[in-house]
Order: sequence, then structure tokens, then C-alpha cells
Amino acid sequence: MKKVIGMENMDNSTWFDWTVTKRLGQGSYGAVYQIERKIPGKKDAEKAALKVMSIPKSNEDIEDLENQGYDRETISTYYRKQLDEIIREYSIMLDLKGHTNIIYCDEVKWTPHEDGIGWDVYIRMELLSPLRDVAGRVYDEKKVVRLGIDICRALSRCQQNGIIHRDVKPQNILVSSSGDYKLGDFG
Repeated sequence: MKKVIGMENMDNSTWFDWTVTKRLGQGSYGAVYQIERKIPGKKDAEKAALKVMSIPKSNEDIEDLENQGYDRETISTYYRKQLDEIIREYSIMLDLKGHTNIIYCDEVKWTPHEDGIGWDVYIRMELLSPLRDVAGRVYDEKKVVRLGIDICRALSRCQQNGIIHRDVKPQNILVSSSGDYKLGDFG
């Protein structure tokens, strides 16, 4: 039985030369963790976020497809297309890297499951705060205007690159430590 990535598998473990320090969130896609690593000669640890996904999410997903009559090769191809979509999303993010109002990713890795069907996918990206944690319940007019301008800048950059985002919502807006609003989730 393949593992399903979760807090029990990642907490206080190492991802390459990064150490997982805490889980930031969990969703249907997988989980996001805060990771850090010590850089020689630097006082503070370098910090980042690590998005971890498992394709398929569980063995039940494979069993459902087998029960529908699909063979292992067809199932493997189906999940390979999902991996290709994630890599495509990462490529889009690379093309937009450097824009102040778009989340940037630094690295993507994937490892095949032992059973030959599916992958665990790891995307290292900048560490940001969710909009809901920063906005609070009181809406300051200046912050709302800045949010609108920042997201419009992100969408303008997307348009320049021929990208239609199609999922602008509070959950896909994060905030940098300098107060910039950033658009993410280009899936």
C-alpha cells in the first residue's frame, strides 16, 4: 500500500537539505509545510513553503478506476497526465517569476510511487501568509485598494503572457512580509 503524504510523514523530517518545521495548511490537493535550512555564515535560517501532493491521493482512487474496468497502464497514463498538468503549472509560474504580485516557485521534484502508479510531488515556493490571516475582520480602505491594485497588476502580467487565471479568490491570494498581495494557484 502506498503512503499518503501527511503531517505524520513530514513533521520534523528532512526534504533534501530542508527541515520541515510545521504544517501550514491542508486541502484536497495535499498539504503545505514551512521548511527551513541553515546557510553557513548566515544568522537566520532560510525559510520557504513546500507544497506536497500525492497523485493519486489514495489507493481507493486506483481501486475505483480498476472497478470501472481500467487496466494498470490506462490508470498510470491517467495519473501521468495529472503530473504533467502540475509541471505545466510550475512552468507557468517560472515564466511569471520575478513579478512582485505573483507567487514564485523555486523548485519542483516528483518521485514515483513504489507500486508504479502515481507520484509524490514537491513544489518549493516562497513563504507567504494567507490573506485571511492578514486581513482580519476589519477592512481598511487603503489595504483593500492596495489589494485590488496588486491583483490587477498580477492579472495584467498574466494577460501579457497569454494566461487566463480563472480562479481569483481569497484562498489564492497570499501576502508577503512586505505587505505585497500575491496571486497564486495557476492550475
